[in-house]
Amino acid sequence: MKKTLLLVLIIAMSISLATAQTKSYTPTEVKKATHFRKTPPLSEMTIILPGERDRSWKDGVIPNEVFDDQVVTKNALPNGPDPVAQQTMGQTQHKGPHINIAGVGNVNGVYPPDTDGDVGPDHYFQMINLSFAIWDKEGNKLYGPVDNSTLWNGFIGPWTGTNDGDPIVLYDSEADRWMASQFAINTGNGTYWQLIAISETGDPLGSWYQYAFEFPAFNDYPHFGVWQDAYYATFNMFGEYFRGAAAAFERDKMLIGDPNAQMVLFDMPDFTDQHNMLPADFDGPPPPSGTPNYFINFKDDAWGYATDRLVIWEFITDWDMPFASVFQEIQVLDTEPFEAFLCDAPRWRCIHQPNTG
Repeated sequence: MKKTLLLVLIIAMSISLATAQTKSYTPTEVKKATHFRKTPPLSEMTIILPGERDRSWKDGVIPNEVFDDQVVTKNALPNGPDPVAQQTMGQTQHKGPHINIAGVGNVNGVYPPDTDGDVGPDHYFQMINLSFAIWDKEGNKLYGPVDNSTLWNGFIGPWTGTNDGDPIVLYDSEADRWMASQFAINTGNGTYWQLIAISETGDPLGSWYQYAFEFPAFNDYPHFGVWQDAYYATFNMFGEYFRGAAAAFERDKMLIGDPNAQMVLFDMPDFTDQHNMLPADFDGPPPPSGTPNYFINFKDDAWGYATDRLVIWEFITDWDMPFASVFQEIQVLDTEPFEAFLCDAPRWRCIHQPNTG
């Protein structure tokens, strides 16, 4: 779900950026990681087995904060079927998967699963709520499943004893490293954190650099993207008011285990609509040096907008003068009419899957 934005990046770089910038923001915070630690090799760390419940979710249910955009235009388009919905399967050049293995099951007994995974040259790494496992490329399980908190075992702070979910794992192909992340929100002192771990090498069973960045409010729904100058991320922030946030984490320093790695945070003001965003992520050849990271979110005309649209943002990070960084809207792409509302089922559980209950 995190790797579909390369096409958007290509579109954004090919269109004219001369469109008037209607929204532009400066950072609300620049801060260093509050805590840092280098771990022993993961293969030697004390394992926390799935099913060992911690204080975070005693009832086995991970509550999701939900902000639903309100329908204010009753006759919004489309009036009928989606005009550009694909009705037939096109031709494909691939021959199907070479290996098909069962991933991590619901070993912690929680809902929703928030499945996530990435593949590198030699490994497949999967994280879910609230566990992870690692395989080789032949499908042999090398590690796990274990609780996600195993990856931060021994990393002492307000998050100690939590395993709060929304995990992310990405393979950084340019650096040959792994990035894993999870928030900590049910802390002992009421603070909110994003825990990030960077593998010391391309082997996820080796040592990791652990970082903890504090947030001003509940940093829900994190999404990350690998870029040359930073690990970029988006969040939905819940506090006195609901808003979106965009952040850059200092990749160069994190890759060498520098405890002074910084975060540039844009915590959006009230009455703004920059939420449910996604950052761009690249695999393979990197974009030209100095290319800003592009973010995207969508808007439905049923929510009061003139048309259904995709909104493109750029995040320009200046690590020499971090408060000079900019997050700004650069393009609005009108689309064919679409309907964002799926169904009335709780958490949109209305898409049937074959051979399931």
